[in-house]
Amino acid sequence: MEARTTLARVGASYEVMQPMMLLGEAMTSLEIAEVLCMSDRHDDVKRSIERLMDRGTIACPPTADVQERGGNNRTYSTKVYVFSGAQGKRDSIVVVARLSPEHTAALVDRWQFLEEKAAAGEVPLPGEGPALPTEPVKIAQLTEPPKNSLEAILANARMVGEQANQIVALLQDAVESRAERERQKIEQQRLAAEIQEVRTEIADIRQYQQNVAAIIATPVPTKPGGCEAMTALKSKFHKRYGLSGWVVDRVLTQLEGFRVVPKAYVQNGVRHEADGVTVVVDTRGNTIDAPGYLVYQAATCTSAMNEFIRECVRVSPCKVTHPALPGKTFNLSAGLAKGGK
Repeated sequence: MEARTTLARVGASYEVMQPMMLLGEAMTSLEIAEVLCMSDRHDDVKRSIERLMDRGTIACPPTADVQERGGNNRTYSTKVYVFSGAQGKRDSIVVVARLSPEHTAALVDRWQFLEEKAAAGEVPLPGEGPALPTEPVKIAQLTEPPKNSLEAILANARMVGEQANQIVALLQDAVESRAERERQKIEQQRLAAEIQEVRTEIADIRQYQQNVAAIIATPVPTKPGGCEAMTALKSKFHKRYGLSGWVVDRVLTQLEGFRVVPKAYVQNGVRHEADGVTVVVDTRGNTIDAPGYLVYQAATCTSAMNEFIRECVRVSPCKVTHPALPGKTFNLSAGLAKGGK
């Protein structure tokens, strides 16, 4: 038994009289007639659909009853075929290609519009969507050719072949168009994620700089216990791991996930104000060019360097790389990196 429901139609819109899911990716035979510029010849379109059904060219679509309002303001019922889903899309294209190949592109545009609306969770408004063709289908296209005419059979075969090629081309274009939209969507998401990562990194760097500035603004006279200056840390990690000074400095002060906030700023000598200028002098009264230095918690720095080394990948007996330093190779003592040659 056919699936049936009742709709009310005013102009190009439908009002559901009984529950039916026509929203989203669905199209009726009446809408197909509108694409073909022959709304007043809906019965001819239905007959063509039924002939294709009888031949097994298309599947049997469900039907619905549409309540249409005529010019005299009277309502009357019309049966329509409802095409939905992938099968419905394919069959509707076959129907239009059979009746008027030049109108097939308009139907594909309509389907793409409906799919985009459905993907956005929106319902198409009356009259919304791609412009419809203005040239109606010729009457001859709706009539069956004489079946006993060899010329007509050959002509029909050529027409079917041309229509098949057009359908394949249109479907291929639709698939490629959807694939391109998906690719662009994925690319946009990837770029958005990268931009967010950069913004987060910038925010972290600014916070780190603010923390360092606050520490420098409150110097201490002596180095806190368990702390070392960057010069001492570079020397220690070079002796222990064979790392160059620039690697230690980059890891502990710049790399996200590894950098360590200084513990304190140790002041060298004594500060004096002279003519509005702050100078630092040693115990002998000599001016010191380097008024102070940052110190770091030694244990925290060791943990950060050990974690960094665990992620290094050996590329030669002496050299390693790290994902956070793309394009850079550096020395690391043997046996301290994964992989290797």
